Amino acid sequence: MGNRTKDGRIILARTEADKAIKSNGFKSGVTSKGKVRRRMESTSVVQVVEVTGSNTTFFALPPHRIFATYLQSAPFSSGTVFATDGENEFLAIVDDAPTYLTPQKYKNSTIISDIIKEDKKLTAKL
Repeated sequence: MGNRTKDGRIILARTEADKAIKSNGFKSGVTSKGKVRRRMESTSVVQVVEVTGSNTTFFALPPHRIFATYLQSAPFSSGTVFATDGENEFLAIVDDAPTYLTPQKYKNSTIISDIIKEDKKLTAKL
């Protein structure tokens, strides 16, 4: 996976609505901690998935802060605890994680490892 830092943390993306960006005090191009984050949030590991907004944020989290992934199946008809495998979702503890709000709004399905290759300084910002 091309979205790991040198110290082994996993880089995850999350899209946010304008209201969430404002209430958390996030600034474009700046890494900061959110003010009103929930303990756990849905994130994406493979591609940007636009759910409630188009502002793209990134985290770099150690594996022990990830609690569920789309790779795990569930004992009910859909076969997964998440909406679809296409969301490539990881449920992670992000409440105090440094969060980087990219100046650029990435389109739905943009591959995260491609973003990292394009922005060589991204991992340093996390």
